[in-house]
Amino acid sequence: VEYGHRESNIGGDPNIVRGFTAGTGEWLWVIGDDDAVLPGAVDAVLAALDDEIDRLILLSPQAPSKSRGYRGSLHGLAEVDPSLVIAATLISANVVRRQGCDVAAAWDKVDTHYGHAHAWKNLRRVKVLNQAAIIVGTKHANEGIEDRFANRAGLVKQELLYAYELDIPVESALHWNFLTAQHPGG
Repeated sequence: VEYGHRESNIGGDPNIVRGFTAGTGEWLWVIGDDDAVLPGAVDAVLAALDDEIDRLILLSPQAPSKSRGYRGSLHGLAEVDPSLVIAATLISANVVRRQGCDVAAAWDKVDTHYGHAHAWKNLRRVKVLNQAAIIVGTKHANEGIEDRFANRAGLVKQELLYAYELDIPVESALHWNFLTAQHPGG
């Protein structure tokens, strides 16, 4: 483990993007400070990684299950569950192949709250882990894009879908997210 410390706080999003270049491992898994890894998840993640994928998407126990075990293209995943494309922008829900990350795109979009997800725009070979692996925290639930970009939240998400070359309406991609999936009535 290598620990890095900054003299000043540069913020969460820039730190996440900075993490894409901070290490040297083939795979990168950023875990949010209020999220948790379920018992057995690390072993399941390591067993699921292979040369045929660029991105492993992890789900919480409450997430819809229709995409569990999916393996294929990002376009195919959008057909199975269009909401997962946006929901899986949760940093803890992704293990990504470092070499395929577009760090320049992430820095370009770092002020949108989705900069890290723009780094994954070229990671089209995806797999959804078959078992739940994370618990999503709610400590920062009110700090999301809806608060920071209230007037253009839909445009920011649509821009991400375009970066992924997915022609699906934002409304279809917002059916669920990790917070609404864990809260009854959400």
